[in-house]
Amino acid sequence: MSSPSWENVEALVASKEQERGTMVVTFQCPVSGETVEGRASLNTERSLKSTVKESFLRQLVWSLMRTVRRMLGYRMAGSIASDATRHVATDATEKARFSEADRQKAIVEAFERVQSQFRWDEGDGRWVHVSAASGEDAGAVADAGADAEAADASPEEGEA
Repeated sequence: MSSPSWENVEALVASKEQERGTMVVTFQCPVSGETVEGRASLNTERSLKSTVKESFLRQLVWSLMRTVRRMLGYRMAGSIASDATRHVATDATEKARFSEADRQKAIVEAFERVQSQFRWDEGDGRWVHVSAASGEDAGAVADAGADAEAADASPEEGEA
């Protein structure tokens, strides 16, 4: 059995979305098409460079909000525009905060949380949903059962 890694999980990713500090991933079985949603927190190595970048982006957001407030005033229009600016800028800041490697690591962690719903297919070297793995086994059992019934039915027909 293989352990989950970006290389063997990537093919299962049907969709991925970063929601603040969380990756929400939909994994899809290549055989059955069955989908499973997984989530994992995004974590990042806190380097001096990332801390400075984050601080800069946070200051930029506040500067944009102040500029919008000054231009539109402190009444309802200014408040709405300022909130919209904050929302858009905060989302952009959150996305910039994490690297692609951070996202890939979170996707693998999300898969590990739902791994019990998948089985490693040694023959094809890929993860498949348990319904596909058990479906193949069940199909073989059903075929064997049908053959046995046919064999049992033949002698009875000959006796009649």
